[in-house]
Amino acid sequence: EFRYICTASDPMGYKPPVDSPVARLIVRPAINPLVDPPEQRVTENQPAQFRCWVPGNPTAILEWRRADGRPLGHGVTDRNGILSIPRAQMSDAGEYICCALDPAIGGAAADSAPARLYVDRPYILPTEYPSVRPPESFEKPQVDPKHQMVYEGDPAMFRCWIPSKPNARVKWSRADGTPLPITAYDDGTGTLYYLRAHISDADFYVCSVTDPSGGPPIESDPVELKVKAHERRKEIIESQLPREPPTVDPVEQTVEEGNPSQIRCFVPGQPNAILKWRKQDGELPDDATQNEGILYIPQTRSEDAGSYICTLEDDLGGAPIDSEPARIHVKQPGKPPRPVATPSDQVVKVGETARFHCDPNGI
Repeated sequence: EFRYICTASDPMGYKPPVDSPVARLIVRPAINPLVDPPEQRVTENQPAQFRCWVPGNPTAILEWRRADGRPLGHGVTDRNGILSIPRAQMSDAGEYICCALDPAIGGAAADSAPARLYVDRPYILPTEYPSVRPPESFEKPQVDPKHQMVYEGDPAMFRCWIPSKPNARVKWSRADGTPLPITAYDDGTGTLYYLRAHISDADFYVCSVTDPSGGPPIESDPVELKVKAHERRKEIIESQLPREPPTVDPVEQTVEEGNPSQIRCFVPGQPNAILKWRKQDGELPDDATQNEGILYIPQTRSEDAGSYICTLEDDLGGAPIDSEPARIHVKQPGKPPRPVATPSDQVVKVGETARFHCDPNGI
């Protein structure tokens, strides 16, 4: 924390210098983005996914890159902090770093800790040992997961296998026997994959294997895929994000009695936020109006001086969040000027610019 004082001096030397109240500068460190999971192990041709976010900053611009500087692999997508690898290859193994930039305040970009991806080759049952022999008939295929819910546009995957014969070739289909949707991919070794799920993909699916003894195909228990609309997903995600307090501008101002005054309140990234003003120690002036976060007083009186607080209402029923106080000073005619430094408090990140304004004709 640093403290600054603005001094106003009479150029003619008739009056002694007058100091402003102390202005404080608080510098907070940049918050690095977080990644989940920090490391992940998948088998070759299986999907992998990493998520990146900045706690308390849902508007941060996020971008993934490889730690070794190589470009992202073929088919890899980076969208809204989600790094998706639909079919991981051995060349995709390595470390990935998420870079975050705050569009509201700028400054230097911050890197996450590396996220590590391990890619294993599929297990192949050895055949050189005569004692290892396939069974006369197959058992019921196993599937995982039994139920899966994804949002429209996200990947989805089911896995099917025969415990006694891991290399058996299996086939996926809809439970009613109709073919798979064109958006689905069956790799023939047990993986049913959707790169971007659609609402029409929601259904029951079964995995089957042909009985080598000549019997009918043996089917697994059905699995269910549910696909939620993207709009609903956005509502759920936004409702779960940490809520930031509203911003007020200016934090402090001085007006002459009888002149208008105005304070703006807003929430970055939320243009439709529900905002309401109140006076900290009293009622709002009778002639004051508030519209879309702007508090306007057409004729400011001495009794209007004080601190005003903007409250962010939660339309989902959560607790309201208050802004920092915005202070109005009212200068009365005939009084000698007193310098005022604004804002009185300021919080910035390391390496960013901080500005204070000194008004020699303050209160």
